[in-house]
Amino acid sequence: MNVALALFVVVGFAVMLEYLELPDHARAVGDRSSCSFEVLRDDFLCNRKEEVPQ
Repeated sequence: MNVALALFVVVGFAVMLEYLELPDHARAVGDRSSCSFEVLRDDFLCNRKEEVPQ
């Protein structure tokens, strides 16, 4: 009986994740954060040369 209830909970959780499309949303967030970090790492936006004391 406990195995059946545990299986019900696990399968129910997996179905709920797919129903809410959470894996797709998580993938989209990961893609957006990767693009954001690429922009932050862009050397064109860097002003280190201006910040170096002379």
